[in-house]
Amino acid sequence: MHLADGKVHFIVPETSPLLSLCRARPDDILPPLRVEQGKSFVRVDNGVLEMGWREDAGGSLTKSVSKRTGCDYAAQSFGAGIGTFGRFDPNRPAVTTDKFIVDDFVWQRDGKATVKVTERNPIWVTVEAKDKGNGFEATQRRRIFANIPLVELTAFAKPRPSSHAPRPDELVVLEARFDARWWTKSFPNFVGLGDKPPEVYGQQIVHFGWRIGDWLPPVLCLFNPNDLTETLSLLVAEFDDFMARQEPRPPAISRPAQLPASRPHELWVRQGFWGEQRGKPAMERRYATIEIVAVPLRPVRLRLWLWLHEGHHQQARQRRQQMLHQNGAAIIAVAR
Repeated sequence: MHLADGKVHFIVPETSPLLSLCRARPDDILPPLRVEQGKSFVRVDNGVLEMGWREDAGGSLTKSVSKRTGCDYAAQSFGAGIGTFGRFDPNRPAVTTDKFIVDDFVWQRDGKATVKVTERNPIWVTVEAKDKGNGFEATQRRRIFANIPLVELTAFAKPRPSSHAPRPDELVVLEARFDARWWTKSFPNFVGLGDKPPEVYGQQIVHFGWRIGDWLPPVLCLFNPNDLTETLSLLVAEFDDFMARQEPRPPAISRPAQLPASRPHELWVRQGFWGEQRGKPAMERRYATIEIVAVPLRPVRLRLWLWLHEGHHQQARQRRQQMLHQNGAAIIAVAR
């Protein structure tokens, strides 16, 4: 709600069809979104999250501070990439992680991208990053809502020829990379070695738990089972595979609201806890990553919600269902 030209204007998201008005004291009204935009950066404070994006970091998320805990989870998060993760000899497929991982990628976070505000009103602000760099084109649109720890993210990526990535095996549509200090496990499969004593695994190890799955789960989480104060969850809403969408799809996943998983040839997911560089010896966890990967290379669009919350994957599943089948009301307080 805002005042303009002597009139009261209400802007309500499409997912909230009912608007109710009630009296409120001025102290009860939450502050509006605060947005700062410079020549090469955007910062947004929505009352519960402080977020920032920089063009010299590929338009990736370089600041994501939760006001509830004070933790800054960002690690040049939510960009794209193209390259090769691992190689093996098919005649000798059983190899250790350090001999399998190549980690030869061109990452959006290592280049430059444009960052700008494309929408702004009292309810939400949309920040867009675009990168037409080496090996791929990528766009991410983040809709940040006022006063809730929830961000809607739409990501699009497609490969393009480049000498910097001459023979890539995969396109990372979304690299959700975060500071790993506060989380020890990843869902599904509860991946993660946690904070075990060094003598259990040796003084240096090349990973702290990782997996690749040839399907895209509806919910992905990073959490600490010993402290569920703040879990980070990715709630998948829908994806558009531009090569596969002409093929017949099983009825169970024919509608966006019922997309529980991708088919094996569509999207993969890779979860892991790593040191400073994947596949190299490390003493402590540095990054927690969830990557959504297209194999083989092709254009893909993905929409999901990023949610910080108390609890674990059960709460994330419930929230996803609520978001997909909302019949709630938006209640806006108006002071007199």
